[in-house]
Amino acid sequence: MRDRVGRRPLRALVCLLACAASACQHLGALGVSCSGASADLDAAEPRRLHVRVELTRRGQPQRHEVVVRVDPGHIVAVGLTPMGTQAFRVSHDRDGLVVDNRIGRYLEYRPELVYDAIARAYLAGDPAQAEHGAHVTREAGGARVESDRCGYVARLVVVTDGPIRPVRPQA
Repeated sequence: MRDRVGRRPLRALVCLLACAASACQHLGALGVSCSGASADLDAAEPRRLHVRVELTRRGQPQRHEVVVRVDPGHIVAVGLTPMGTQAFRVSHDRDGLVVDNRIGRYLEYRPELVYDAIARAYLAGDPAQAEHGAHVTREAGGARVESDRCGYVARLVVVTDGPIRPVRPQA
């Protein structure tokens, strides 16, 4: 009798782990990240990128205006609300990703997925890494990123993309 009772918690634990694993499949597994891990943090030149993103997830499209600043070792992506205020901020460096989703959480924004699409399309140092878990297609003036693993399709349009020039003090 004692052995049968001891096996029930083990069975319950195995069932819980199986359920958790299947529920989290959309987040990526086995090294496939849905948070922009393909971004190249060793970019040679500082860069400013302004992108319009239409991200469709679970059949629901959302539009995002995102301004990305790339500096060697550090990338910051700021998502804007329709009113032009900050909805979210994603900061990516060698320590990982930090997401501040202030207003965006009320709009059901998923900043990690928006940043992931931008990273795969424009910030990846290794194209094979960008394609891992997603399909990236270049289009006129933008790109299309399809990630079944992460559960989104994104269409990106570049508004501006260029180097950051140092500001010279005026005499």
